[in-house]
Amino acid sequence: MPNPLKRILVPVDFNVPSRAALMLADDLAAALGASIDVLHVIDLPGGESLLTSEGHVPVPDGYRQAVEQQVAGRLKEWLATTSAPAGASSHVAEGQPAAEIAGYASNHQIDLIVMGTHGRAGIAHLFTGSVTENVVRIAHCPVVTVRA
Repeated sequence: MPNPLKRILVPVDFNVPSRAALMLADDLAAALGASIDVLHVIDLPGGESLLTSEGHVPVPDGYRQAVEQQVAGRLKEWLATTSAPAGASSHVAEGQPAAEIAGYASNHQIDLIVMGTHGRAGIAHLFTGSVTENVVRIAHCPVVTVRA
């Protein structure tokens, strides 16, 4: 029977659970002969200002480009640690993280999402919500969650 898992998506936010998810995805890719897509979603405000403790301040010229360059550099470092036999690629999206992750998976024929979770509970979970939890709800494919 042919392997139904050919493409694995690993959304990363550069924290410890994301690293653990990438390591698991790399092991899975090696065992299955799958490729890995590593995705970072930049969650910037849509307008011309940023909300800070001082209120709204204008977005500096070149801010988005600087963020994108920094993210691209970090993704390159993270990809250097993978050994997926079918290859690995990095991608950057901008928007609401859960929606962007699920949309990317759907639009790119992803067979499995492997993502880290902080495992927050109680008040912390109530206030911060969970991108992972939302992806599990809306993704078209299976989602494996990894705690560091």
